Amino acid sequence: MLLSLLTLVAAAHLPAPESAAPAAVPQAAPAPVSAPVSAPGAAPASPELWLVNPAEGGPLEPVVILGTGFAFQGYLPYFDLVPSVPIREFSWTFPIVGEVSVMVTTVPPVLPPGTVDLYVKKGILGNESNRLPFLVL
Repeated sequence: MLLSLLTLVAAAHLPAPESAAPAAVPQAAPAPVSAPVSAPGAAPASPELWLVNPAEGGPLEPVVILGTGFAFQGYLPYFDLVPSVPIREFSWTFPIVGEVSVMVTTVPPVLPPGTVDLYVKKGILGNESNRLPFLVL
């Protein structure tokens, strides 16, 4: 179907020979519109964390968060209930995988040693990602 649609589009843009009568170009049916990820007025899909590197660190050490749906969208990284500051954010879109987000942050200095949950969240009541374990040294 895609090939026939491309053939119709190409034929519509080719100039007709001057001696030939103008041929009617069949109109292709409109392409189906894909449904939005979230309905209008609904909250957008939550981001997803895939990897934290390193999975342990001391105060103010850098941490790289890899996942999808959070770069450049106002999300903050949290270590349990303690917010951190994104230092750098990156985002790429790949054909099969989709959007890949990377955020670099630091371990907040107020955390006591032990395992905490690392996640990203938008505002106080906004969408929250899944949680990954992080060991504070």
